[in-house]
Amino acid sequence: AQHATTLRAHMAAEYPSAVLFVPNWALASRLAWYARPLAVQVTDDRHDQYDLWFGAPALGANGVLVAPASVLKSTRRVLTRFDSCQEQDSLPIYRGDLLLTNFHFYLCRGYRGAADGGA
Repeated sequence: AQHATTLRAHMAAEYPSAVLFVPNWALASRLAWYARPLAVQVTDDRHDQYDLWFGAPALGANGVLVAPASVLKSTRRVLTRFDSCQEQDSLPIYRGDLLLTNFHFYLCRGYRGAADGGA
């Protein structure tokens, strides 16, 4: 969450309404808790509590997409929902010597919607 909010703050210099995006609600629950009070929006077409709390991503929205390596297949689909996305970097998470996951961070511009039926 710290890394995502730092990237979002840099992006907000150019896009003041930049938000944090995630591919699914399960990821939103984790990020929303630690990144509060920032908006975390889910880039699928399901209606869930995140749509009520933070709103659904608006067409043309910009922000930082956060996705762990475990959802890279669906992340590739999510990337096509924007005019452009550039991977900014990744953050490996370890417990001791064991790699638990690797979070990927994308700067995304121009949300086009979840026309593919959601993640």
